[in-house]
Amino acid sequence: QRLHIVAEQAQWYKPLSLSELYPLLKQYHGEKYRLVFGNTGFGIFGEIGPWNFKTLIDIRGIQDLYTINL
Repeated sequence: QRLHIVAEQAQWYKPLSLSELYPLLKQYHGEKYRLVFGNTGFGIFGEIGPWNFKTLIDIRGIQDLYTINL
């Protein structure tokens, strides 16, 4: 089951499959959200945070994104 954390200023999703990711992208289409990969850039890129994005979606757990099928 995917992780969903709700904080005072923002929320964090961690879908585990593309079938969990696609509804989130549809739900937040037109809103300020950010795809992240394990929060690795949070301390480096100041624009990643609840002050700019109300929703962060961590795609690190989606194994389908780790392979390329030719």
